[in-house]
Amino acid sequence: MSKLGERTGALLNINLRRLTHECRSYRIRREGKGELNITLETSVLVANSLYLVSGLPVVPDHGIKIGQVLVRNLELTRRLLSEEEIFVVYDNLFDAWRAMRLLNPRYKAEEIPAVEAWRAEGDELTKITWTREVRMVDGELEYSARAWRAIGPHKRVRNENKLRALKKSEEATRVKDVRGKINPGRLPLMYLTVDLALWARIQEASNIGERMDHRAMVLQLYIDAYTTAVSTTINDLEQLLRPEGVFGEERTPRKVRAAAARIRMSVVPLYELTARPFVHVFNHVAEDLSQAADLMDAAADHRDAIKMSAAKSFVHRAYRSLATLQKARLVQELLATVSRHYHSKVLPTNEQRDELLVFLNWIQSLIRGKDKFTREPHEKDFQNPILEKVDNLLENAGLELENMNDRKDLAKARKALKAALAPF
Repeated sequence: MSKLGERTGALLNINLRRLTHECRSYRIRREGKGELNITLETSVLVANSLYLVSGLPVVPDHGIKIGQVLVRNLELTRRLLSEEEIFVVYDNLFDAWRAMRLLNPRYKAEEIPAVEAWRAEGDELTKITWTREVRMVDGELEYSARAWRAIGPHKRVRNENKLRALKKSEEATRVKDVRGKINPGRLPLMYLTVDLALWARIQEASNIGERMDHRAMVLQLYIDAYTTAVSTTINDLEQLLRPEGVFGEERTPRKVRAAAARIRMSVVPLYELTARPFVHVFNHVAEDLSQAADLMDAAADHRDAIKMSAAKSFVHRAYRSLATLQKARLVQELLATVSRHYHSKVLPTNEQRDELLVFLNWIQSLIRGKDKFTREPHEKDFQNPILEKVDNLLENAGLELENMNDRKDLAKARKALKAALAPF
């Protein structure tokens, strides 16, 4: 089996509760906040490359949160000449997945074609160096002007290979050698050095794209695994809450105890799943279900209807919390599609825009809908309800999409969708 096949096969068997854990030091680069050297407990998603923060040190003001994603950035490590590998931090699985998913297309669509164009211009300049005209005054000036124009778009490069190509390209702008003699014969060798450096950059960028593809695939599988855990738990709680379930009139002490035991078993993995944006809701759900199980055991001993009613309230609140969290995945899917259009610099067609609006309106209908058991708002009696805020932000995004004329409008819609995802 190929390495890719082995890798993919391993990913398809993801067990969120059996991740490898490491306690190690990280050098983290944070946008607008400088660098941070910190020791963290982490869960390994991709060895030496991709981690989930699972434990924090007792150090104030570091700004790192449990459930955030750390991604190794070799490009940044090389650029800063760092002896330690540098990591960047993403707030949650969704943010990291979008970033990894977009990077490979960007390298394919922008970086590699730009470097290829630079190489092609180097080939053309090499051909000029072979002509007689380049030895003439006018030809020398024309060649030099073209050579400087060729490197103009690359004056601010930071990659090591591109810097090497830039330096040699600048040397190759002069037909005269260091002694002041016309000597175009040395220029083809210089352009060969440029070409080799740029070819190295293309290979480097291609490898970066492949690594990002792999990381995006891993993150996608983890997101799928988490959302499956949410859906499975919701289905289990629905069975309990139905009229014929354990809270119905036909319950017996034996059925109540058995249901309480199943609830306790479902709580254990919820405490162990630490990725943002799921971790906060999972902790609250686990607490509600633990209290429900305790009340059910106590109620079974004395056939206590009051305690069973209280237990049902805890189960129902856990159910509504998870149903609310499900909306996050839908907003994330919409944001991912809008972000893809934004980064491609190609506006959606009218048909694509209409599809985005239909999907957005469907999400809003789910948010505005009622709980299936009580016909009351999903977040009734929640301490920190979020759905009304999310709905308003989705409304803003919809207006920007509906009246979209240029990329600035698309950027506003993207910003509103990011804000709509944040409360989860």
